[in-house]
Amino acid sequence: VQITGGLVISGLIGLVGLGLLWSIGRAAARGAIYSITDKRVVMRVGIALPMILNIPFAVIESVARVTHADGTEDVVLRIMKPARISWIALWPHVRTASILHPEPMLRALPQADGAAQILARAIAASAGVAVQPMTAADTNTRPGHAAVTA
Repeated sequence: VQITGGLVISGLIGLVGLGLLWSIGRAAARGAIYSITDKRVVMRVGIALPMILNIPFAVIESVARVTHADGTEDVVLRIMKPARISWIALWPHVRTASILHPEPMLRALPQADGAAQILARAIAASAGVAVQPMTAADTNTRPGHAAVTA
């Protein structure tokens, strides 16, 4: 009986801790501002201690898109070695499975905004690759402002 009670209390404490971490991660993800310029991706993240991360296109090795059933997508940026960004500094804007070589992630973007497409076009244009001009169908934002779909 004492063992069962101890296990139940430990389990409840663990669930409360996980719930707090989930809530903090959710608030951090909702408060993030992602910007794509003609030379870099700028991530303004943080709740109590806001920080700005500049990721130049020159260090981005690849871009991947992960779609979710709720109509959102995540855009994962793979950074070329030896460049690195701290996993803890990126959390929760980091791909979970990339602990040894953290991969920044633009989280929970509406699929309709076409962020991955915008990022792909911006990276191609900065590399001097010819890209087709964006049309109103490509994004519902102003021309030149975009999100990414790889």
